Amino acid sequence: MFHLYGPHGPTLLSNGPSSVDVQGRWIVDAIKQIDRQGLEYINPAAEASKEWKKRINELSDKSLSPTTKSTYM
Repeated sequence: MFHLYGPHGPTLLSNGPSSVDVQGRWIVDAIKQIDRQGLEYINPAAEASKEWKKRINELSDKSLSPTTKSTYM
């Protein structure tokens, strides 16, 4: 199941329609790839999830997010 503009998305700090457009295109591409490969589902590997979290934290650490007490800077 894919969630557009949902939890863990850039919903607070982005333009809603633009985010939904990018997310929707990614989901369509992913579903096409699933069909082409004859898969029934996709699930990230544990290591890939850890690497993605590490990357997101690295990017976040360069912003004010980790040190501010508000989500609105």
